[in-house]
Amino acid sequence: MSGGSRMRLASRARLKRDAVRGGVVLLAPETVVELNAQGAEVLALCDGTRTREEVVLEMRRRHQDGDVERDVQAFLTRIQQRGWLEES
Repeated sequence: MSGGSRMRLASRARLKRDAVRGGVVLLAPETVVELNAQGAEVLALCDGTRTREEVVLEMRRRHQDGDVERDVQAFLTRIQQRGWLEES
């Protein structure tokens, strides 16, 4: 793996499979965010072993879509701005 900061969920946030909704939700203090399949997949990759670039590259590899890079970068930025994602 390349050098750089590794992405991981903040200690106050976690992913949980929601049997009622049939998907994955992001749980944070006083917040429940229902994720679409791609959002859940991106955050599952943020396990502290990959850099932002590695997460983007893996999603591009999985989806073979030229727009995925821009979408993943924007999603990671939004989640990080809300304090639910950290780089270490």
